[in-house]
Amino acid sequence: MIIENKTPREKVGVFLRYLFLTFAAFVTLLPLITVLFAAFKNDKEYNFSSALAAPENWMYLENFKIAFEKGRIALAFRNTTIILIFTLIGSILSSTMIAYVLSRFNFKGKSLLRDLFLLANLIPGVTMQISCYKIMTALKLVNNLFGIIILYTGTDIIAIYIFLQFFNSLPKSLDEAAFLDGANYFSIFFRILLPLVK
Repeated sequence: MIIENKTPREKVGVFLRYLFLTFAAFVTLLPLITVLFAAFKNDKEYNFSSALAAPENWMYLENFKIAFEKGRIALAFRNTTIILIFTLIGSILSSTMIAYVLSRFNFKGKSLLRDLFLLANLIPGVTMQISCYKIMTALKLVNNLFGIIILYTGTDIIAIYIFLQFFNSLPKSLDEAAFLDGANYFSIFFRILLPLVK
């Protein structure tokens, strides 16, 4: 819409909208800018200059070296990569399998199971942290990668509903045609439906 064709009241509305968006962008970017500036300041400059003052030397990289060594950033990146890969594989496989069963099979308690997944999604994660920690401690899965992978893999309930919608959109004639060709449920899932999820 061209602003020249607007009434004075609409022009004020557009101006106020852009003013609010500019303010919101400033509020969002300000903390990031102060952290960026602080990263390139030495101790003296950090303690005696304003947080919004640009650093004198943009090539002062000692802070990054300290953070990399003392913060063990390389180990953190390695652990994050391992957790991400195994969590993605586990979460996608478990979510697609659950969605496949809920979409394609009729069994007693199917709607109850679907409602229980929905109920679990409505419970805030913060309220379950203490109980999860106690369970993980009892299973001796605290402070190791395997424990966090299991925890992250089993808590992606939204993915179940995303895949469920996808499977519901696929015609059941795909399954029936595969059955006629001699495929079983596992073949249908792994050879036909899972590749379609990609």
